[in-house]
Amino acid sequence: MENMQSESINELFSALATAQGQMKPAIKDSDNPYFKSKYSDLASVWEAIREPLSKNGLCVSQSIMSQAGTSVLVTILGHKSGQWIKSVAPIISAKPDAQSYGSAVSYQRRYALSAICGVSSDDDDAEAAQGRQLAQKKAEPEKPEETLTFAQVLELENMIGDDTELLARILQAYGAKQGLVEIARKHFDVIKRGVERKMQK
Repeated sequence: MENMQSESINELFSALATAQGQMKPAIKDSDNPYFKSKYSDLASVWEAIREPLSKNGLCVSQSIMSQAGTSVLVTILGHKSGQWIKSVAPIISAKPDAQSYGSAVSYQRRYALSAICGVSSDDDDAEAAQGRQLAQKKAEPEKPEETLTFAQVLELENMIGDDTELLARILQAYGAKQGLVEIARKHFDVIKRGVERKMQK
């Protein structure tokens, strides 16, 4: 089994605990037109974690490798002591073209980075994210439909593997143009059962 961490990680975790206390939520400043909601893009995640990581002797490296014929994103969180932890996630593109592949890489980098550093996303609007509050609210905004969690996305990606045709059909069925992350969380069980049935054939 692939080694996912250094022999000792006590110093890394101590530094990460301090850094997480200094991290602010990543601002949701990118639009998801399908669900009429916002999400934190890769730049927003980096903005939230860059300074706390650097102040505590932490760094992140992300690279693309090939494993068993499949492209994977390798994310490593390292500490100045030499200690490290790693995550590996498949990169699944809905279409076999450069644009779709680039979107898949960006999407996976964002979620892997958020997960390994433990950064959350800010649910407030742009005004609140900048430290300003509206004096009055005429009406509470409609709560956007929750999309698949990072763990759910990874589970489905691991199940789908390199079956790009199956992935494309799922994305098309749920109108998800940018990847599984756009699919509503309520559909997870149905999609999972469908993938399991296909695997059993």
